[in-house]
Amino acid sequence: MKKLNENEKNLVFDVMNGVLLDNKNYATQIPFEIASGLDLFEELPEKWDIDADKLIDKLNEMTDEDFLVLKDEIEEFWK
Repeated sequence: MKKLNENEKNLVFDVMNGVLLDNKNYATQIPFEIASGLDLFEELPEKWDIDADKLIDKLNEMTDEDFLVLKDEIEEFWK
């Protein structure tokens, strides 16, 4: 997996604010939520100074284990 940088993670945390993560389907839910968030809130890449296409590419390369770590980081961030 290509590691997400700090700004990419902040965008992920921003999009996932208030989203209830499914304990079984998070590996498909997280990229879906991020893609949807980028479509709905076009200003997010500029806000977080990231390349949205590169973020999507990184998410597409992630494994289920990578998403488990990211899920835990999201939940910890919003605790």
